[in-house]
Amino acid sequence: MTLPRDTDERQSGKAALVRWKPFQENRATTAEITEWWRTWPDANVGVVTGAVSGVIVLDVDGKEGEKTLKEFDLPDTWESKTGRGRHLWFAHPGEAIRGFVKALPGLDLRADGNYVVAPPSIHQSGVKYEWLRGPDDVRLAPAPRWLTDAARPATPLKPAGNSGKWAKLLMGVQEGSRHTTATQIAGHFLGLGLPEDEVRAIVLGFAACCTPPLDDRGVIQVITDLAERENRAAKAGPDFTSLFDLLDEPEEAVRWLVDERLPAGGLSILAGKPKAGKSTLARNLAVDVAQGRKWLGFGTAPGPVLYLALEEKRAEVRAHLIRLGAKREDPIYVFTDRFPRAYSWRWLRGRVERYSAALVIIDPLFRAVRVTDASDYAEITNALDPLLDVAHKTGAHIMALHHMVKGDSRSGTDGILGSTAITGAVDTVLAMDRKERSRSLRSIQRLGSDLEEVMLEFDPVTGRVISGTTKAKAEQTECEHAILRVLRTAGEAMAGGEIFTEVESRKVVKQAALQALRSSGRITREGRGRKGDPHRYSLSGSHSSNEERNTQSLTVSSKTPGMSRPLLNLRTE
Repeated sequence: MTLPRDTDERQSGKAALVRWKPFQENRATTAEITEWWRTWPDANVGVVTGAVSGVIVLDVDGKEGEKTLKEFDLPDTWESKTGRGRHLWFAHPGEAIRGFVKALPGLDLRADGNYVVAPPSIHQSGVKYEWLRGPDDVRLAPAPRWLTDAARPATPLKPAGNSGKWAKLLMGVQEGSRHTTATQIAGHFLGLGLPEDEVRAIVLGFAACCTPPLDDRGVIQVITDLAERENRAAKAGPDFTSLFDLLDEPEEAVRWLVDERLPAGGLSILAGKPKAGKSTLARNLAVDVAQGRKWLGFGTAPGPVLYLALEEKRAEVRAHLIRLGAKREDPIYVFTDRFPRAYSWRWLRGRVERYSAALVIIDPLFRAVRVTDASDYAEITNALDPLLDVAHKTGAHIMALHHMVKGDSRSGTDGILGSTAITGAVDTVLAMDRKERSRSLRSIQRLGSDLEEVMLEFDPVTGRVISGTTKAKAEQTECEHAILRVLRTAGEAMAGGEIFTEVESRKVVKQAALQALRSSGRITREGRGRKGDPHRYSLSGSHSSNEERNTQSLTVSSKTPGMSRPLLNLRTE
């Protein structure tokens, strides 16, 4: 079990370049090790000791350590040169063993939860770590009794996977199960991707520990046969596609559940701060897909919907669906219990297939996907993989509702709670923003073009949410009305700077609003715009009588008759 170590002399060449704690119980994959060497080609080599690797290492420090060793018998085993002494390598005893520092004069033991620097690393003194007797020269010997006795007792380990099982087997077995066990050990370590010569050294060490010891020739033949089988399996596995063939493949058309927004067989996140209206918007989507209606103006592919309300009361969900106009015959299936822990994703996939669901809504994400650290990229990636698998294999679109960071001023993907793995895994991010008087929505798309931020309107009678104007247009319109109110109150022409001082908005919005008012003929401009003769603006005579009525309220009208509502009335969750 190898790790890259820092070669910086200030760090003594021993500082880990990766978070190595997870590898105390789990072996690094071949892909991880390959990536490490690609990133740090000049790094030193570290070996994690303990049950996970099956080795413990005695660090003999200089003359004091050598003097202490003279009092004990030592078996022939792997031995390496270090910066100030040598390392003696032994097989892990198969039970919990804690390392020690100077429990014996000049001797340190690296065992469970430790690591050592290994050849061909370079010590900060310039001395090169080298094998004096390596895996090709001698078998890995069992740890001598005096050494394990010197180690302080440790709490029994909870081995990750079967690491404890393999460490115990490496201590040898009795006649009658030796060949079977040797085959199991060889197959296990070859399956982990270890080179054949390393596996040979491990299994030969096991063979020597058996009672009676196994014949080396038989063991080597077992390893050779298994390695050939592994190679055949690797060659028979999936292969790469050449660019020549790839370019000849026909274009794959995207199937949309919601046109240009939610792809069939995809995954999306609907994110917003608490009380932003996420559940309200999601239930609108559920009814629209079930009835084949447009959602926020975008066409839908009609189909059955599974709605998992994992936080809300059943009666509240029922009442809102009724207000939205859901009918008994609509193919909407509601689940309001706890999300199953056992066989959870198999259960969900089975329900999607049973109801031929086109859309699955999970409200909220972390009631179905349980994680211990939402900021851990690897953990979030692994947790979302089953969701992606369900979506890809069933063709249903899965939308998960999720929170923005509470009290955080960031918006869009930057404000989504947890690791960036969440946004990296999905096809669409729908980000809701909540202001004092309005709600808005925008999207970030893997497929199709992003949705520009639009204002949302809510009908308190029907519970329907519809898309209004874009946020930029709404902001400009409000600024135009503010400018007209300032000019009407002044009763005389005002310079542009004077108007801008009285109106609260961004400068670019004020400039656009002023230009739009002048272009539409609602205000007039005089002056040459020079020093002593600045541009001055006033209400045009033909529009001044209408301004009081036009500026009383700012309402964005729906395309649907009778659906004009102030933005501030959007219902919260």
